[in-house]
Amino acid sequence: ECAMVRIQMPTIIFDAISLVGCCWLLWKIRGHNWLLPRQMWHLALADLLVSSAELISELILYLGSSLGPVAACVFSCSINLGILASILWELHIAAGFTSAFSRWRGVFSFLEQSVWLPWVLAGV
Repeated sequence: ECAMVRIQMPTIIFDAISLVGCCWLLWKIRGHNWLLPRQMWHLALADLLVSSAELISELILYLGSSLGPVAACVFSCSINLGILASILWELHIAAGFTSAFSRWRGVFSFLEQSVWLPWVLAGV
């Protein structure tokens, strides 16, 4: 049991720090219409999903309760969705930089119109 506490405490602390950082970023860059701030906003939202699901599930375990099968599934699916969405948003951002620096206007225009795509792909 002592080893579990040693593992859970850093996870809880770092998830809380990540949660605060994501909330700050979401608040700071809201309302921008350029591609990169919109991408960063969605990346922060995906990371917020991961941090909050991990934080809640770890706190429940740390406090001595156990997750029921439905709750465990919800937290697991939320974490997996957030991680996959985060990866896809990083790819979307990389594609945006590549298209901007290579002056591929068609690709850049597609990326501006497909801000929803990483969420859909992560959910599938």
